[in-house]
Amino acid sequence: MVTLLIIVSGCVLPFGDSDPVVARVRFKKLRVSDVKEVLGSDYLPQQREQFVEDWVNRQLWLIESKRLVRLDREEKPQIRDYRSNLIIRKYQKQYLLNNIMITENDVLQYYEGHRSEFIAETDAAFIELYVCPSNVAAKEVLSSLRSSETPPLSPVIKLVKKNTCVEPIDKALFVEKNKSNLLGPISYGNDYYIVFIIEKYKPGSVFQVEHVRNDIIQRLKITQYSNALQKKQKELKDRLNVKINKNADL
Repeated sequence: MVTLLIIVSGCVLPFGDSDPVVARVRFKKLRVSDVKEVLGSDYLPQQREQFVEDWVNRQLWLIESKRLVRLDREEKPQIRDYRSNLIIRKYQKQYLLNNIMITENDVLQYYEGHRSEFIAETDAAFIELYVCPSNVAAKEVLSSLRSSETPPLSPVIKLVKKNTCVEPIDKALFVEKNKSNLLGPISYGNDYYIVFIIEKYKPGSVFQVEHVRNDIIQRLKITQYSNALQKKQKELKDRLNVKINKNADL
């Protein structure tokens, strides 16, 4: 028998667990830190739900496959290749990617040089999104925001575009004629949402630099990471005396 537990609401385990369990299949556990390692800390609820569902399905298939399938001689090298790739990726992340530093000046220079890339093609909004485990918690967040107090929950702060949110949030943001910059509580699935609109954009308007900052940082990181990989690869070839015979008869 397979024991399966999935928790997708805002409160995933009793108070006191610094790294709560999001899902469990038999003895395998998926924790909040595992989700954040893949999705980052700035993800939408539907992304989390899909990730958890995919993880659970993978564990179920793995359990069933191990019960009936045995690897043959040709498949074992694939496992070794996977382990090698895993070690390489860990090295590249730890010693190259994690050493990349992006400064505010880097962000501003990129923004000024690529301003045309940050024009809204559709309706968009820069928002604070509060994911609440209950309607009561959502109302507490709403009350705090109306009183200009610090809410009891931390928000996800991001730029969202029309038709990229779950339907109730997308409708409240871009369809309904809401004049307030505070929306909610909005019920969806097991959670309740409060949306604080910082800025709205119409098609053709230019996003403010602070609202595309995370996007710019990711672009710069990709470029610098690619450069770091090439530089390190050349250094390793020189240090380890690599020789390639292009005239060898293959």
